[in-house]
Amino acid sequence: MKHPHHLILQAIAEDASTEIEYPHPEGKWFPCDLVWLLGHIAGTYRIKSKPFLVNGVECPRPVKDSIRNTMTIIAYANSRRGMRKELHFAADADLMTVFNAVIKPFEEQGK
Repeated sequence: MKHPHHLILQAIAEDASTEIEYPHPEGKWFPCDLVWLLGHIAGTYRIKSKPFLVNGVECPRPVKDSIRNTMTIIAYANSRRGMRKELHFAADADLMTVFNAVIKPFEEQGK
């Protein structure tokens, strides 16, 4: 039988700089360490995602798991296929960082 958090423990073993987080009931994720995780096995945890660049701006990655109170960007492409993509973020500030990075070239062009 595997440990309930074996993927997190494996990631930490492979890279000691791996950061882990746990969810707060209000919907935000908070950092925690290995001691906390091992002391609270029944909890929910995730590996903190590494940021990525959008138009030269460092942005947080969307969360894969939709926890309560996540902020959402919904993108539509006006085509025959009616493409739709939803991106969920743990905090409003994360959403606004990505949104502002995406529209940055359009704002610069209008100046």
